[in-house]
Amino acid sequence: MQSLIELVEQFRRAANCDERERLVEEMVKLAAPLLRAWVARKCPPPVVEDVCQEVWAAIGNGLSRFRGETEAAFWAWCRIIVRRKCADSLRREPPSVPLPPEQIAWLIDLPAQREPELEFEGVTGPQELLEVVRNCGECFTLLWWLYIDGWSLGEVARELDITKDAVRMRRKRCLDELRRRLNR
Repeated sequence: MQSLIELVEQFRRAANCDERERLVEEMVKLAAPLLRAWVARKCPPPVVEDVCQEVWAAIGNGLSRFRGETEAAFWAWCRIIVRRKCADSLRREPPSVPLPPEQIAWLIDLPAQREPELEFEGVTGPQELLEVVRNCGECFTLLWWLYIDGWSLGEVARELDITKDAVRMRRKRCLDELRRRLNR
């Protein structure tokens, strides 16, 4: 069985579309389980299959632009595609299952004694709390990347083309703004 990077090299040398299509299908057989697991960790179950299809389409379409020479570089490139396709999916459709109150409370760093009740003025449950978070504009995306997707400060900094310190400051301001909105 060939390694993924060998298949990528053959793809680069392939002259016709049929050969390229066959090579992409072989790559799918090798990489699909891991990519599907990555998607399943980041997306709600109803959209996992659709996002997996989008991921493979993006990999197939972008493979000619991939310049890595190692399998690790290929996996890192795939991981970025998975992350972006999952984020696109979450932007298109709000999650059909609300986040549990403990996860929302952890997201905004509430004291432990307030987690179960979620008693904020005008906020009566997790759905309303999620709406408050969503209405924070760019803060929602930043907090989502950091706390739900699990991105590092460096990954967010690269995505936004700013420094890690700027990401730390934005995170602090976003959390302060969220606390302010919730405690009104």
